[in-house]
Order: sequence, then C-alpha cells, then structure tokens
Amino acid sequence: MSIFYALIFANDESSRTLALSLQSIVYGFVNTDNYGGIFAACMVVFLPSFIVYVFVSKKIIAGMTMGSVKG
Repeated sequence: MSIFYALIFANDESSRTLALSLQSIVYGFVNTDNYGGIFAACMVVFLPSFIVYVFVSKKIIAGMTMGSVKG
C-alpha cells in the first residue's frame, strides 16, 4: 500500500523512496536477462537495513517487549 502513496506523491526523482527506485531498476532489467544487475540492486537496498538491524536488534526487541509487559 505504501508504494502506491509513494507513486502518487513522489513526483520527481529526488523524492522517490527506496522501494520505487528498486522497482524502476528491476523493471529496467526485466527483458534483458541481467539477473546479476537485479541481484546487485536488491543487495544495495537490503544490506544497509540488515546491517543496521544486526547492530540495533537488541534495542528493538527490548523496546517491543517493554511495551507489551503489563504493570
């Protein structure tokens, strides 16, 4: 659903979200059989968020469990 909002409200290239940029890259490689390019684009999007999660995962889990404990 969020990709539709980004498609509607992001009018120029500088305000596009990561998902829209990845979608345009993947659609550009669809008919070329360049799976290496598609994989590289996916890794460029995936790796930074994964690395941040690895370093911050304890704080994320602690915050989620702190909010769920009653009393």
